[in-house]
Amino acid sequence: MTTPKTPKKKKPPVKRTRGTAPKKTKKSAESEIPPDVEAGDNAKAAEPPSTPQVPKVVVICAPGLDGHLGEVAEFLKANYEVKFCVTFDLETIFNAVKWADKVWIEWANKTAVDVTSLGHLMYQKQVILRLHSYEAFTDDLDWIHWACITDLIFIAENIKEIVLKRYPAIEFNVDRIHVIPNGIDCERFALPDSRRYQTTPLNKKIASLGYVDYKKGPQLLWTAFRELLRNDPKFELHIAGEFQDLRHVEFYNHLRREDPVFSRNVVFHNWVEDPAAWLSQMGFVVCTSMVESQCKSVMEGMAMGVKPLVYNFVALVTLIQKG
Repeated sequence: MTTPKTPKKKKPPVKRTRGTAPKKTKKSAESEIPPDVEAGDNAKAAEPPSTPQVPKVVVICAPGLDGHLGEVAEFLKANYEVKFCVTFDLETIFNAVKWADKVWIEWANKTAVDVTSLGHLMYQKQVILRLHSYEAFTDDLDWIHWACITDLIFIAENIKEIVLKRYPAIEFNVDRIHVIPNGIDCERFALPDSRRYQTTPLNKKIASLGYVDYKKGPQLLWTAFRELLRNDPKFELHIAGEFQDLRHVEFYNHLRREDPVFSRNVVFHNWVEDPAAWLSQMGFVVCTSMVESQCKSVMEGMAMGVKPLVYNFVALVTLIQKG
């Protein structure tokens, strides 16, 4: 009787732990060779580094209100891939917000309401809203979804105080609040050499630049100008802009019919293509608003040596440098 052979016991496999080094194979050893080390004909050239992607920014603004975007646009174009969306069309706005990494909303008006209603498209995006001044007194602020805004920019401290007094919850919904005053291009609106040491006005032409609406106080402007003409009929009032309310058109025509001197000494230019060239011909620039941030047209005129005539609007004294 043959005794069966006892099979040899196989060594149990070694259990690897996180501290056990893996057994090197030819493949794994080759993989450790850096790709930039030359190895004859089999050497692989190092792959070029990938170009960082430029962030995409969309600037959204209602038609006719994009006049303050010049300097902002130049900065954004130099640093980002920029798309401008000046429209009321909701589908266009939807596609633009979906495309962008960052969203800039100009004016806190109905357009801002439409954009912030697309909150699901703005998740983890930087959303900047710049609020000027007239919006502080509208009901559009009731309908803006403030939780979508990461950065809220005011252009004046007094406008910020008015808005936050009306809507204190904004401060708790917006990530960051900034006050960045309006600025002007002092190369474009430069002080001519002829005015550098001139203390008297160039002439008796008074400039008013911008929309003719309730905010700008046209009744005060025209009434004050009529009184000025009683003392000196050589003054002229030059208005560059357009009417926004038919009632102001009717009142203006009423004054022209009633007062021939007023009719003769007030000139409408509509919109001017080159405000710097137009202001250079003026002796004064006027503002009769009740509330302003800084009144950009006055700043532009002053930079060129044009004398300012400014009504004592709310918070004016906080904008004037004393001394």
